[in-house]
Amino acid sequence: MSGPAIGSAPDIFLDEPQRPPLTPDSPINQNARALRPAPADLEADDRRGLSLARTVAWIILAPWYVAIAAAALGLNLMFIKNLLGL
Repeated sequence: MSGPAIGSAPDIFLDEPQRPPLTPDSPINQNARALRPAPADLEADDRRGLSLARTVAWIILAPWYVAIAAAALGLNLMFIKNLLGL
């Protein structure tokens, strides 16, 4: 019997690569301080000022910050009270 056996898988022939393997670029550290300009280097126009919209937003949101902080503190106190069995 000179041919392949019945029920056997055909031979696999791999194609030759058409291009060389890809090489990754060198990594970039995006967190380096040298990449970010220092605040003194920014021009006056680039600095964020206290605008009317920002002031109004703080007036509206400040009570929410206080309410969330009070609720969190209250939950912590209730947990400690129950933990100590008071």
